[in-house]
This record gives sequence, structure tokens and C-alpha cells, in this order.
Amino acid sequence: LNLAYVGDARFNPSSSTPIPISVVPINAPTSTTIGAITPASIVVGAAYTVTVAINSSNGTPSAGTVNVAAAGFADACTITLPATSCTIPATQTALPGVRNLIASYSGTSGFDPSVSAPRTLLVAAGSTLLSSPTLSPSGVVTGESFSASGTLANPVSASTLTPSGTLTARVLPLGNQVNCTLSPQAPGTAAYSCPGLASPISAAKLVELRYAGSADLVFPAAQATATQSVSRAPTRTRILADTPDPSAPGQPVTVSVEVSAAAPSTAPTAGIGSVLVSDGVDSCSFTLPASSCSLSLSTGGLRTLTASYAGDANFLPS
Repeated sequence: LNLAYVGDARFNPSSSTPIPISVVPINAPTSTTIGAITPASIVVGAAYTVTVAINSSNGTPSAGTVNVAAAGFADACTITLPATSCTIPATQTALPGVRNLIASYSGTSGFDPSVSAPRTLLVAAGSTLLSSPTLSPSGVVTGESFSASGTLANPVSASTLTPSGTLTARVLPLGNQVNCTLSPQAPGTAAYSCPGLASPISAAKLVELRYAGSADLVFPAAQATATQSVSRAPTRTRILADTPDPSAPGQPVTVSVEVSAAAPSTAPTAGIGSVLVSDGVDSCSFTLPASSCSLSLSTGGLRTLTASYAGDANFLPS
């Protein structure tokens, strides 16, 4: 810096001794934004490209670097301006999970550093390992409760991310459906338990498990099946009442009978089929779901009544 005096009528001009001054430029604030992520979602082992924009009131910087990274994952790449994008290679996307990508601009002469807001990217597992269920007990009767159990696992052994979400089990055809419980067992694996399954009819049944997938879409839907053998259930037949008692020979007597499923079945009824009531000489019959018939006893004296259920396709005689 040099000062000069121009002088006047009485004084001669003069100048100062030069003084050095350093002028430091003021950097402009910048904003960093993650734009397109291509593709918008991937499966493990796929590459993707991230596009970034750097803006400021002084225009777009043409120098500096931008580091793109996802906390907790290996995903990372670097952009050297004036380039605007970089590709994260497939070798860095081996683990499934939702990425929160952040771009950090280093700044340069005239431009301040800045950091972007996070952008999410789904890296899906590609599949979910749902084991074929183990049925307990294996082989049941009509109306007997049984359970299904097994594992739901992450197919990527190096990942500790454990599948979550809704798993249901149902018995086909005509059986019930239950919600299963998922319990973390080991890193990446959950054990499932589906109690309370039952079939109202006998025959070989298909037990179908359906996993709806995780809420964050990292783990896709999956299915598994097993076959359960369902046999006819035992029954119990009881005479509840005979009215009137005593009665006269030839007088109609109403005999009420109960036919129910017996353990281990918990079926609410014993289905259909006929019931015969007899004293060895005279008899009457009815078909379920009726519960009584009218019997005329022709022989006097103490008579012993017996009720016999014939059974049906799903329940044994008794």
C-alpha cells in the first residue's frame, strides 16, 4: 500500500514508504445436495451411481472433492469436481440394509465446505430363507391342535440383520390360520413358532407358511409348506336322559343322547352320522345334529339302553 501527497502552492508533493498488506478472499457458503441415485433400489451385490450438486451464491465450484458414504456400511465413492457423480461398486454392497447416504464437499478457494442431508437407498437381500416347518405332533386327529416351527433367516451369512415382519401359518383345505411368533435366535436368524393349528376334517393336509416380507422391504416375501396327516378323531357317546322313566310297555320314551369328540381332539362337535338307541329288542335312531329319538319299549321290566354312534368320515364310532 502506497500513499501520495500531491502538494500545493506552499508544499512539495511527497509519498509514503510502501506498506505490504495481505488480502484474504472471503469464501462463499455452499450447499451440497444428493440428486439422482441410479438405480433407485438394488439387491445385494449390485453397483449404483450417486449424482451430487454443489451450489453457492458465487456460482458452481469447479474444484474440490465430494465424498459419498453410508454410515455403518462399506458403501463409499469420491467425486472430483467438475465431475458430478461417482459409482459405488458391487463389491461394497454385499450386505443388505437401508443406506443413509451423505455427501461431503471438501471446499476449495472461494468456496466453503458443506454436507448434504441424508438420502436413503434400499439394498434388498434378494431372498429370505424360510425353512420347511417341523410339525408337532406329526400326525393328529380331526380337531387336534398342533404347532409348526422352524427358522426365518438372512441369506447373507456375513450380515447380522435379522428378518422381521408378519409370518402366518394355515391348514389347507378348510383348516384354520394362525399368526406366528418370531424370536431372534442368532445374528441373521429368527426362530418361528406357530401354535394352535387344527383341521376340522381328516386326510392329508397341507400346512402353508407365508412370510409377508419386512416393512423396510429389505427381506422379500417367502413361502414354505409341509404335509400333516389327519386321522378320524375318537368320540364319546352318552345317554343323557330317558323320559318318562319309569314307563309302561308300548309307551313312547324320549331318549336324549350326546355325541362329542374325545381327547386329543378339541372339535366342538362330532360331525354327522347316525345314532342307534336299543335295549336289544326295540330300537330307534336319529341322525346328527339331532340329539334324541322316541323309543317304544315292548318288554316290561328293567331295560338297559345302549346308544351307538356309527361315525362318519372325520369321527370314529363309539
